[in-house]
Amino acid sequence: DADGGSAGIERLADGPLDLVLTDLGMPGVTGWDVARAVRRRHPRLPVVLLTGWGENGTGETPPLGLVDRILAKPVTLNELLAVIDDLTRGN
Repeated sequence: DADGGSAGIERLADGPLDLVLTDLGMPGVTGWDVARAVRRRHPRLPVVLLTGWGENGTGETPPLGLVDRILAKPVTLNELLAVIDDLTRGN
């Protein structure tokens, strides 16, 4: 649990994680920045991006494979749980 993108990136060094859930729009860093940091440190760790802007809301075109899923807000609990289950099954 982290309270922002920068804190989330710092949390990557704290120990084992099953999945990263990040918002696209955050102060200071974007969800794409978080995803890049995850891929550098833990290439196989699933990343889910939440956005109310669409995937290009920051004006940036993300590289293919940077995130495992993009979910449009508002996200239902069932949708979120299904994605988490799908991406962490077998971990």
